[in-house]
Amino acid sequence: MRSTASILAGLAAFLVAQAAAADIPVTYDVDQKALKKDLAFGDPLTFRLYTASDCLSGLVHSEILGAGTPGVTIDEVKPYAVKGQKPKPPKSLRLYATLAAALPQVPVFLTVSGDGIQPVGGECQQQVASAGIEGPQGPKGDQGAVGPEGPDGPQGSVGPMGLQGSQGNQGIQGEQGPEGPQGPDGQEGPPGSQGVPGPAASTLRVFDASGVEIGRLVTTTSNNFVVYLDSVDAVVTVNDVDGGFAHHQPPGAVYFTGLDCEGDGFIQQFFAYVQSVRDAPGGSNRYFVARNVAASADVSYQSLMSSACDNISGTLTRGVLVDEVTEAQIGILPPRPGPLYVAPGAD
Repeated sequence: MRSTASILAGLAAFLVAQAAAADIPVTYDVDQKALKKDLAFGDPLTFRLYTASDCLSGLVHSEILGAGTPGVTIDEVKPYAVKGQKPKPPKSLRLYATLAAALPQVPVFLTVSGDGIQPVGGECQQQVASAGIEGPQGPKGDQGAVGPEGPDGPQGSVGPMGLQGSQGNQGIQGEQGPEGPQGPDGQEGPPGSQGVPGPAASTLRVFDASGVEIGRLVTTTSNNFVVYLDSVDAVVTVNDVDGGFAHHQPPGAVYFTGLDCEGDGFIQQFFAYVQSVRDAPGGSNRYFVARNVAASADVSYQSLMSSACDNISGTLTRGVLVDEVTEAQIGILPPRPGPLYVAPGAD
């Protein structure tokens, strides 16, 4: 079973890996009314890039981002209706996102799916290319004129020492010089005897309002406790007022080796939190815990799940294997009685 230290180290590796990804900006226009009604902060949005203009083939990239996170912003697009125009153009919003993908040297088209996403101007929306193709090298130019003489160079190095001359007569003894500096410390002595053992160590634990322990405290955030659960060997974020399960950051996708989201499951990088995905829009949540071991080779997947189960195939580079866990194993679904509090507890 992994220790709390190994889980925190995995979190740091996850953040470094995210910071190293390439940044590709994309945009997507959606209906304002539908988005405001159904989309909430942190809901997963699936971005897919295609080379085909109908977005039915040529999938080159798929990525899950959370609504309202730093990588996804939303601006209002105010349409203008010409005098007498009926029906008036619908009110729309524009999604701006940054994807970790390198664009091919051909036009690409974007689709976005998730709660509240109703496209305006077509489901398959073309994106502006970010780079052109480098042209051939031009012919070699004529040699330029000889420049003016440069300044004198630096003085050369000292030549070799000459032959030693004959020894001269002994001179008069000089006065005694000042006291020299203190010499280096001597070698370290042998270790002393072992002291008396100290008292048993303790660690902070999180308890519900009835005094039942939930798990070990990792850190605190605004109105939340980040807690390590021994039952699933993973971290969750718990609301300190009502004791409910809170998402610390948007969930990612889980990739499966079989169709219909069956078989072994994998994620892109190690993620220390209990990860939840939805089997269908408005459907039930499924919960997964990552093992702190990457696959020895690239993983071929046949389906993936984020906000729904999609039979999309591809290759995942050294994916991290996950175990599926139940709500009963997590132990905080339904919520524990609040408010929660922190107190010392023996290891």
